[in-house]
Amino acid sequence: MDGQRLSSVGTIAYKYFAPPVFLVPFLAWALAEYVYGNSQSWFPAAVLALVAGLCFVFYFPLKRVSAVPEGLLISNFISTIMVPYGNISKVRESRWMSMRSIKIRLKQPCKFGSVIRFMPRGQFQVPMWRTHPVAKFLREKIRQGCDDPAKLS
Repeated sequence: MDGQRLSSVGTIAYKYFAPPVFLVPFLAWALAEYVYGNSQSWFPAAVLALVAGLCFVFYFPLKRVSAVPEGLLISNFISTIMVPYGNISKVRESRWMSMRSIKIRLKQPCKFGSVIRFMPRGQFQVPMWRTHPVAKFLREKIRQGCDDPAKLS
């Protein structure tokens, strides 16, 4: 993917490897309770459902994002699309979790929907109470229009 990378290099690990690490132990617990223990124990299944739901909300939607002069290159690691800066309506930053994320709301939906979520590069280097430079860059794009992504550095 060409352009200046906005998303973390760890995105692929969070998207594809973290969910099984979280889900497999809870799945084993729920199956063990069912097969060897109390078959009416709902608690392990409820915990498994909660963890699976959190994975679907926080990890599976993550995308790889790069900036080019024309817009954003967005990838789900299988296909890549280009979204012009003019299609961005809002940029929101989640700072309350250890995994900081940025959500981009689009004016017109693209192949990946109307909301794009990604983990910004260098997310652990920016204190929680500060706005991430990637979020600032994208908000500036909304205000000014297209410019050179090298200004992010």
